[in-house]
Amino acid sequence: QLPDPSTPISNDTKMVEANIEFSVMTQEEYEQKLPSLRQEEDEKRQKLAQVFLGKQDIFDDNDGRDSDDDDDDDDDDVMECLMGSALTGENDEIDDNNDDGGDMPAPEPRAFLLLWQALTKWMTPETVHWIVSLQNAINDDGMSQNVTNWTPMVDKSDIGASRCAGVMAMLRLYLAGSMEELNHPPEERRRAENRLTDILRSFDYSRENPKLPVSHWKAMTCILLDMVLIETRPNPCKQVPPSVASVGMTLDEYLYLTRKTVTTFKFE
Repeated sequence: QLPDPSTPISNDTKMVEANIEFSVMTQEEYEQKLPSLRQEEDEKRQKLAQVFLGKQDIFDDNDGRDSDDDDDDDDDDVMECLMGSALTGENDEIDDNNDDGGDMPAPEPRAFLLLWQALTKWMTPETVHWIVSLQNAINDDGMSQNVTNWTPMVDKSDIGASRCAGVMAMLRLYLAGSMEELNHPPEERRRAENRLTDILRSFDYSRENPKLPVSHWKAMTCILLDMVLIETRPNPCKQVPPSVASVGMTLDEYLYLTRKTVTTFKFE
């Protein structure tokens, strides 16, 4: 027999009535709710990406923002990709005839997004400092002055050294072909390897290296080469290298990754 609700709880109390409620989600209910959960996560990522690229002022102060219309126009395609509106790498068409309620296959991320994520996860403040120092060392005639050919290893752990060596091994596989695509003379190979080694030594390898397909590693090699071989890269660049074009990347996306990804994090 349950005690009177007005009876105070004491050492002699033998039983207390409690109202406990909980719910359990079935596998079917979870699968139905999954698309909305993914949509919420995409919306959060979109807001973060807008802040990251400077498209949204985190202080809501429009008076303090730069108004470079040309850069905004150049980055429109990049923003579309980062926002997820062009994740499939093709047309943004939705099959309006799919009314049977069946599950839509998950779209494959664009190469731009995969390579951008890889670069930003690797980058450290030392990477930004090294790239800015390299750019400052190139004079108006495109000649290098006092360029450092060695940078200290940021991640000094055994795992970090191993992952750094693994990335360099992948880049060396496609280095010759990438230099040819970018029209760098063969005698620049030693400088290219030295500069690639420098920038890789500035990366953070605390997370596992990205698992990219061969085509994406070829594109990554071109992108990193364009970052570091400033003296001999085309300026302005008017054509996407074949390895980069083969993964569906546009010229605006390529220029963003090679010329802006690192310097975006530069603080005056």
